[in-house]
Amino acid sequence: MHDSVSAGPSQAGPIIETDQAVRHSFWRRTVVPIVFVTLLVAWTGALLAPVPPAAITVLGGPARSFWFAKALHVSVYATLAILAVLLPLSRNGRLIALAILIAHGGATEYLQQFFGRGSSVRDFGLDFGGLILGVGLAVAGRRVYSRQFCRESSQTNLQDNSRGEYPDTADLR
Repeated sequence: MHDSVSAGPSQAGPIIETDQAVRHSFWRRTVVPIVFVTLLVAWTGALLAPVPPAAITVLGGPARSFWFAKALHVSVYATLAILAVLLPLSRNGRLIALAILIAHGGATEYLQQFFGRGSSVRDFGLDFGGLILGVGLAVAGRRVYSRQFCRESSQTNLQDNSRGEYPDTADLR
């Protein structure tokens, strides 16, 4: 495994940058924003397009189509919320992204009446519920991941330091 050590100006000790950390950084800085924007654009297009009658038939009729559409509202907004929490932004930036998603839910519901679809306050409520669900899942997932990642990082630091690889940590033994 490739490790590099760097100390920033405000760092008291070395930062161990492993391949896993580099992959995580690439994923968070590049993949998450691309997936977020792509999903948001695709979902906006889907919400503002008329529902083809063939889709209702394929889903098994109006009742099943109704429940499928409601589940889709919740799941897509939950996914967008998870991605918004993972965006490489400050806490305020992520809160703004979530506020934009709330506004997006309201705006698309309002605009649907002009695209051959019905506007629904219930759907906006489902959108908001999906956002709450997604934020909850993202926060819980980050806590689990942080505990695991921090545990692995601290074990790596202890192992590396016990071998005396970093001279500036010799006084900590």
